[in-house]
Amino acid sequence: MSVAEPEELIIEGAHLATRAVRGVWRRYAPPASIETVPLSEVRLRLELFVTALFRYPIQITGFEPPSKATWLARIARGSPYDTRREPFVCGTDGDRIFLPKAVPLAWAGQDGAALYRLLAVHQAARIRHCTVSVAARAASALARDWFLLATTATVDGWIAREAPGLRPVLTAARADALSRRPRSNNMGTGEHALESEVRALLAQQATPALSSLGDDASGVACLAWAERMAAEADADRYRGVAPIWYGGKLIAADNSCGCNIRNRMSRMTPMDGMQSPKRSRPVTVASGSSIESAFSPLL
Repeated sequence: MSVAEPEELIIEGAHLATRAVRGVWRRYAPPASIETVPLSEVRLRLELFVTALFRYPIQITGFEPPSKATWLARIARGSPYDTRREPFVCGTDGDRIFLPKAVPLAWAGQDGAALYRLLAVHQAARIRHCTVSVAARAASALARDWFLLATTATVDGWIAREAPGLRPVLTAARADALSRRPRSNNMGTGEHALESEVRALLAQQATPALSSLGDDASGVACLAWAERMAAEADADRYRGVAPIWYGGKLIAADNSCGCNIRNRMSRMTPMDGMQSPKRSRPVTVASGSSIESAFSPLL
């Protein structure tokens, strides 16, 4: 049996070490930098945009990215939720809009400014819909998640009717959210029923359940619908379903921040549907429109 020469052993060792280092680098190296649109550059324009659309001022601020959950937290949660299913994190506390501090200059065939507009309008519509306060009334986590689906469906429909210029980016966001849905193999009855409706909404497929919701359902109507849907499953065994990322998070209001929540809410009630504010025709937000031209060049 021949014995390898020392030089061959050195070369082989160097080759193995190189492969190991390359594997570690590919796994842990920071991602390549990409061009972004910072929120700080478009925040004022976005505030003017949603103010013009909803006819009252709404503050926009940056959303601090959440820390990654530890493996112990993931086990304790006992849920299929995965933060990788959220390419961008946004939300509202019922008064303010929280948006990611930066988005790519181009995303899913859409420009970053259009993505910012969609996220801002979606959260502003949730403020109008009193989503935060109504969600707190849900009888169970299952009913709450059905309510959030109802709200997303209602707001999506409102955007398609009242802001048709946002339809392309809304379609892109729906397609992206659908591609990130978790596998439903290990879901229970309650999770599977809700997940099926979520997928149908994102795939723009009509279902008897979603069709029964109504186009202009108020917050109270959405909650009543959600409670009926949740009553058909065992809420006690519900483990949770991943949220639709562009719908955003519901954030506990910080009353110490000085935001005038009570005055804002005095002009809105959960009984209001998505018909208001009334206008003679939908607002056009496509390039070259009256509103958009006022916010050029970034929006």
